[in-house]
Amino acid sequence: VSQSRYGALTTILDNVYFRKMTLGYGKVFTAQANNVTINQVIRVPNCTGFNTHDLISILGEGIFEIVLIQDKMEGLFPEIELSLKQLELFTK
Repeated sequence: VSQSRYGALTTILDNVYFRKMTLGYGKVFTAQANNVTINQVIRVPNCTGFNTHDLISILGEGIFEIVLIQDKMEGLFPEIELSLKQLELFTK
């Protein structure tokens, strides 16, 4: 996860485990109504450091921008659900 400050990227977290989630109809329609594109939804452990518009690099998939952050308390451990907009594709 990287933060952009005045054009420079700073790594704030590295090697964070995540799991992919299904992009539901409600989130798709809400995003469309607000002219926001969501390409992927992931859940990560609840930790500080995530902000809207931060960049996430997922190995083998590309670079994404965080467009929405939601706290989730559905399991034993609190998680954060991140809705992502793809910015770049990796070619390898």
